[in-house]
Amino acid sequence: MSGNEVQTHNMENIHMDNGIHYLSILAEEYKSLRDESKQASINMFAALRWGAAVLGVVIAAGFT
Repeated sequence: MSGNEVQTHNMENIHMDNGIHYLSILAEEYKSLRDESKQASINMFAALRWGAAVLGVVIAAGFT
């Protein structure tokens, strides 16, 4: 390999390493956002259950 070929090969590896690094960061960001979204959904359903339970108690108390 000539000097230019080695330099080009090294630059390609650097660009590939940067791309892989970028993709790993992107994947971690996706996982973080996905976990946050799942937790928000869990919290929303917990609040809905509590609201339904309280409403049920109030309605039951109203019928007695």
